[in-house]
Amino acid sequence: MSLKSLLNEDIYNQAKAAKLKSEVDKQSSLKAPDDPIKWMLALFPSIFTRPFGAMHKELYEWAWNVKSGESAPPFVAIWSRGFGKSTSVEATTILMGATARRHYCLYVSATQDLADQHLSSIRDMAESPIVATYYPTFAKPKLSKEGHSRGWRRNRLVFGNGFAIDAIGLDTAKRGVKMMDKRPDLIVLDDIDEKGDSPAITQKKIDSVFTSLIPAGSKDVTVLAVQNMIIDTGIFAKLAQDNPPFMKSRRLSGPFPALENFVWAYDSDNTRIKLYGEPTWQGFTLFELEEIINNIGPTAFMSEYQHIIIDESSLFAEIRFKIVEKAQPLIFKVVSLDPAVTDSDGSDSHGISVMGVGEDNKYYVLDSWEKRASPELALRKALYFCIKYNVDILQIEANQGGEIWYTLWDNILEEAGLSEDERVPGIVLVKATSSTGGKMERASQMLIDYELGNVFHVAGEHSGVLENALRRFPNKKPFDLVDATYWSWNKCSEALRWLI
Repeated sequence: MSLKSLLNEDIYNQAKAAKLKSEVDKQSSLKAPDDPIKWMLALFPSIFTRPFGAMHKELYEWAWNVKSGESAPPFVAIWSRGFGKSTSVEATTILMGATARRHYCLYVSATQDLADQHLSSIRDMAESPIVATYYPTFAKPKLSKEGHSRGWRRNRLVFGNGFAIDAIGLDTAKRGVKMMDKRPDLIVLDDIDEKGDSPAITQKKIDSVFTSLIPAGSKDVTVLAVQNMIIDTGIFAKLAQDNPPFMKSRRLSGPFPALENFVWAYDSDNTRIKLYGEPTWQGFTLFELEEIINNIGPTAFMSEYQHIIIDESSLFAEIRFKIVEKAQPLIFKVVSLDPAVTDSDGSDSHGISVMGVGEDNKYYVLDSWEKRASPELALRKALYFCIKYNVDILQIEANQGGEIWYTLWDNILEEAGLSEDERVPGIVLVKATSSTGGKMERASQMLIDYELGNVFHVAGEHSGVLENALRRFPNKKPFDLVDATYWSWNKCSEALRWLI
């Protein structure tokens, strides 16, 4: 047989195999429902186990009406935490790709890690046997001409029908994103606001989204944006306005709080929070929401579930500080120093916090100190507190100074003749990083225990110093005592977890 005949036979066999595969796909697949709600329930029955609310139906019906090659108005969903925002949007992205309504999606979040997590969830959903039954070609990774997978990567998915998703973090976003000759025709904005974002940070994000990413889209690019409104200066707060500065044609879904006619109060024992109101979605019961507010505190609940933004210029303004004459028996004690590196008129103050955790699992602030002084004087004061309260550990925030604090501490101990004194605790350097968050984020973590009545100030002159520092935070400096108190609270929380 000639080479030409062999080649023709090979081509014929390949075409025959492709035709056979197509017939098998048709036989093994089912026709998907032609209604968006039934479509979601048919493809993801194990995910959507609670009844859909009006907001979910609104999103799915909007997506169902998007047509390939045609523009659609942006959809902005501002829903409470717990309403399945991201899950609904991830499923909607699959709907857009599996039904060929859209062909290339950018999935955008505040950080690359968060965007990658959303992409991982989409991959898990798409790999389900049910999705493969309805859309066998789509549910498989795209293959190259040589038969190699082009599909599943950490920040990119390319499905068998050619639909592609790139995960983009605003911390890594680049202008003019392309995949080969394609421009995105779907851009999803999911969790792009972050607590602690300043107006300047928000403006930078706005520039990235509205002058880089969206202009990089195709002529028919469609935007789907979803988040709860966690800050009153963020992108979603602007999108909630009657006349937003961008996406003026957006279809606004919400803001939907968890509760209408929301009221909270402490019970008669002043130990547990009672909730009143009507849930806006029957997937949440009043009892479930009451458990949540007792776990995270009213400030976080109002922000995450009610879209009520507490004035961040006075974070502790509404706290009723609990004062006691004497602490309960303590199982762990710590001194924390948040230092300044100079004692000039323009420098910050040093802050020292002494805290213990009791046998009752409560936190007790034993002493506080705030003053503009030299680093050596601040360390001597910290040593005084260590010995006075016989603490277990001394923490120093070492973002400024670093290892020099070890040298200063050793010199002070040597001068005092205490180098090997058993009353002197070990020293630990701690650092504020992206994982601990900024001062606002750190203080907000501690705020929850203040709101839940888990923090007590032992009576004394120092108590007023601390309360003044907390009530002016973060409106007016110095912030050092608040940060020192956070570090003490954080270490006591760790100790509590170890000891329970």
